[in-house]
Amino acid sequence: MRIAVCDDEPEQLELLLNYCRRFDSALPVTPYETAQALLAEASGLDIVFLDIEMPAPNGFEVAQELRKKANPPLVIFVTHSSRYTILGYGIAFRYLQKPVSYEDFAATLSLAIKELQPAKIPFVSDGVCYLLPVNEILYCEVLDHELTVYSIQERYTARSSMAELLRQLPSDEFAQPHKSYLVNLNYVYSVGANTVTLASGGNPIQVPLSKGKRKEIIQRLGEHIGR
Repeated sequence: MRIAVCDDEPEQLELLLNYCRRFDSALPVTPYETAQALLAEASGLDIVFLDIEMPAPNGFEVAQELRKKANPPLVIFVTHSSRYTILGYGIAFRYLQKPVSYEDFAATLSLAIKELQPAKIPFVSDGVCYLLPVNEILYCEVLDHELTVYSIQERYTARSSMAELLRQLPSDEFAQPHKSYLVNLNYVYSVGANTVTLASGGNPIQVPLSKGKRKEIIQRLGEHIGR
């Protein structure tokens, strides 16, 4: 696992480096004072703590470049202001607001490491038992008592119920915009009047949204972003 810390403020850079050492002295951490230096050596990074307010290219622009990598790292924005939260939704894994406490830093880094070592659930499809990485599930649907799980690369079907699947999935990562659908909140791009749009690098996917569920879904998204 490779971690990078990029901040043009020397004091902030040193603070985050010290936090990394305190969290686990064995973690390989590379400091960068400029975005250009980070981008030049970005291949193979797993987690990046990235200052937003930097001279061009700023943190958002750097994160967008990192997302173009074959295996993009998890980006954790570090910022003085919470006003960037909505702007960076879908780009950042998490946010840390300066001054960063060690407790917030450690909790966020723990989540990032957990994300890179995702949980899996068993799912039997056509007589074959698969172990599906939870973080690769885009959405699920139940039609005519047949449950279909759509992951990033594959589709799996089984004679099962949504309730049974819900018992296996983390409740803070998934929400039901419609009684027949379940979506992974990490892939939600927008919430419209009648649909929830998911984005996973390919064509956007639209999932039905019940009128009475819209407020709940927006609230769940806000809670998910603010974790």
